[in-house]
Amino acid sequence: MNRSRVVMGAALVFLGLAACSSAVQEPEVRLDGVSVGSIGLDGGTLRVRLNVVNPNSFGLQAEGLDYVIEVADDGRDGEAWDTLSVGRFDDRITVEADDSAFVEIPIRFRYRDLGTAVSSLLSTGSFDYRITGSVQLREPMRRTFRFNETGNIDELRN
Repeated sequence: MNRSRVVMGAALVFLGLAACSSAVQEPEVRLDGVSVGSIGLDGGTLRVRLNVVNPNSFGLQAEGLDYVIEVADDGRDGEAWDTLSVGRFDDRITVEADDSAFVEIPIRFRYRDLGTAVSSLLSTGSFDYRITGSVQLREPMRRTFRFNETGNIDELRN
């Protein structure tokens, strides 16, 4: 009798956790802007500003996020991407219920890695980017969400 109560209790806890897991909507991660932080002889630092949007009616807290930033290589046939930066942002990210928070990530770059973006910017006034990665949610429960955004930076328009 005692063992069946333990099994029943464990099953209820498992079902409760599964229900909570499906009730958490994925936060959205959007590129909000890119600015130049510093310039040196071989490269510099870009400040990539991300907007983390919480669509839930409760606050979220993340342990950080992993990211890959790529720029389109218009010089190749088909859709090809050159990696600009791969990294991890380790600061805690807190987003209140139905709100958003901005995260600014310093990205070190070398000029030779920007060749595609610079040539596209000079010829068309813009370049395509893709940012992918994952957010490691800590509260209200541990869970990892993937994100993927593709867009265009039009420097001449801004």
